[in-house]
Amino acid sequence: MLDSIKELSVVIPTLNEEHYLPRVLDHLVNQRWDGKLQVIVADGESKDDTVNIAKSYSSKFVEFAVVSAHDRTIGGARNEGATKAKYDHILFIDCDIFLPPDFLNDFFKKIPSDKPILAFVLHIPSKFNILDYLWTFAAFSFYSVYRFFNPFCSGTFLFVSRDIFLKINGFKEGLRMAEDVDLSTRAIKAGAKFRFFYRPFVYASTRRLREIGRIKTLYYWGKGYFDSLVSPDGSNKAGKDYTFGTHEKGH
Repeated sequence: MLDSIKELSVVIPTLNEEHYLPRVLDHLVNQRWDGKLQVIVADGESKDDTVNIAKSYSSKFVEFAVVSAHDRTIGGARNEGATKAKYDHILFIDCDIFLPPDFLNDFFKKIPSDKPILAFVLHIPSKFNILDYLWTFAAFSFYSVYRFFNPFCSGTFLFVSRDIFLKINGFKEGLRMAEDVDLSTRAIKAGAKFRFFYRPFVYASTRRLREIGRIKTLYYWGKGYFDSLVSPDGSNKAGKDYTFGTHEKGH
């Protein structure tokens, strides 16, 4: 039987997320898990009410912090948040991700506490839409096969051992896209064991698909992934228009 993880630092990068951040934080507040939870909101200089909303949650968590990330790329925001992480495991989640109440309990039943880990889970659309479900089924069907050849996590949900994260110096700043793929590759090379789970799963907003379009999103993902593999200097041109913090209100 695995020794269960009892401490976790959660890092949430934000930029103009006043509509989504409360839902993400509410799902963390409602976790039925008896471990120590540290929540860190790393804000990239939001122009809306994101920071004030985040601060209003300080009384709902035993350990809670809001930090300012001056690097407005999402990798830079995650790195800034991680500097405040105090526990041996870090979970990076975006404001698109909502954890079911028993998620952490179920997740930690499958994660060894004594080995360096990189883990990812299935995402289910947070609202029913047949096209979104078909898209998700197709994306994760492809991923289920591809991960055996080149495993990686999406930054929407990226669980990593803190010692591995520090060993590889975190996310490569300057990448607008595929910073998660780049980190995954380096973490596995540094000794992290990769795990992917269909259960427990998380709920995810499909706002990117609606705002950008499915075909254009697929292009960005593919081009960003290719750039991350062939650009040793960290440059990435695919994400020039795929910006952090420009979402509209919705689900």
